[in-house]
Amino acid sequence: MKKEFLFNIIFFVINIFVILLVINYSRGYIFSTTGTKFEEYGNAVISSEPSSAKVFLDGEYVGDTPLQLSTLKPRKYKIEIKKEFYFPIISEIEVENNAVSKKDYKLIRTINDKKILFSSSTLLKTFQSIDSTKLYWIESKPSTDTLSIGLINFEKNPLQQIISNNGDYEAKTFNTLLPYWTTNESTEIITGKGSPLIIFNSEDKLIVVDSTQNNNIYDFTNSIKEKLFPQNLSVNSSNKIFFSSNNVIYSLEPKNNKLEVFLNDSTSDIEQRYQVSSGIPYLVSNESIILLDNDSRNTIKFPTLSLLNADIFISLNKDIFVSIPRLIESYIYLNSSGRILKLKEIINTKNIIDSREKIVQTVGNPEKLIKILPTETLSYLDNTKQVNPSYVSENQDLMVRIDEKNQLIETYDFNLNQTGTYPITILETNTIPQKYYFTHRGEIIIEIKDSALNTTNLFYYSY
Repeated sequence: MKKEFLFNIIFFVINIFVILLVINYSRGYIFSTTGTKFEEYGNAVISSEPSSAKVFLDGEYVGDTPLQLSTLKPRKYKIEIKKEFYFPIISEIEVENNAVSKKDYKLIRTINDKKILFSSSTLLKTFQSIDSTKLYWIESKPSTDTLSIGLINFEKNPLQQIISNNGDYEAKTFNTLLPYWTTNESTEIITGKGSPLIIFNSEDKLIVVDSTQNNNIYDFTNSIKEKLFPQNLSVNSSNKIFFSSNNVIYSLEPKNNKLEVFLNDSTSDIEQRYQVSSGIPYLVSNESIILLDNDSRNTIKFPTLSLLNADIFISLNKDIFVSIPRLIESYIYLNSSGRILKLKEIINTKNIIDSREKIVQTVGNPEKLIKILPTETLSYLDNTKQVNPSYVSENQDLMVRIDEKNQLIETYDFNLNQTGTYPITILETNTIPQKYYFTHRGEIIIEIKDSALNTTNLFYYSY
């Protein structure tokens, strides 16, 4: 009986304490475990555009935006909002008792963030891999009659992340025996998606460089160039080179010096042509396109008999864009599903941005931009705010274009349906931009000549 009475007393006291907690909490008080008393409190909601900015209250990091803070003591706090490549914001927020204080901050991007990735006083040429994951350079070496070739590899981490963390990126010189003719404007340079091989093809010479092994150059000038006069060269991810010669398609393995006949087109009764698009070799007949990449033959039949009169573009993802101006029709083959979409507009096959979603430009007056969604439907972009793109960001919310003449970066934001213009303020006195490159993530690399220092620099540029 005594135990039951004691239990009831304890239960009663606990209930009274809980009721007091609830009543005081609703009035804006919390129970302090340090002072064993009820204290006033307030809440704060902090957001920013763009989000994921770091929030500091009185110098202490409390989280990233959008952020909800509870049980703050009612008073003024010093608040700092920080995000890489944006100007920091220093402000105050006043938290009131039993109330929610809201703050929304709009961050302004710093336009001139830059990082020198590579600098040389003897740089002769730069070029990019076909999948935009690597940037190569060729420079002369003092007191030698050969050149060195090097690369910056962007595959591992985003440059912005690397630079903000003061990390290293892969930039190396891997060959010192390159002949000078490789830098001639007439020399064709060929790379392939996922392959370390670089093909240098001139009018009378042919060499292959392996960028994974130092000083490894394969010279096919005598064995192939002078005998077969190869055309339409390409290299696949298996490091196999394809080319055509006199209606015969050959495959070449440089490491083993193995040359084979892949397809003898002269024996076929069907009229067809051998071509290469985005480094992918293919055969086209009146109604079919046969992809020859990776030793396989994938035949795609289109609902037309005029492919030999068509403009054809094949993306790195093996989506196929077909434009037949004479018939005023276009087709898009989606490799992920095997479906073929028919468009009523004529596609400009020279301006196709291939990504998870595809952006195509049409030929006409006015020109249109069409966004092909993963749901295999078409979306026509706002003509009044469009930017003819050079790149579409990975998350598909931004199109980017470089205006080299006016040294501007133009953007179009799908989510906000608005354009933006950013001056390229990286340029200084005595500097001249030579080339602009996009990495596969949309980061911008600018090759800049400094006439005062007589150097050429590769800059990472944040816009």
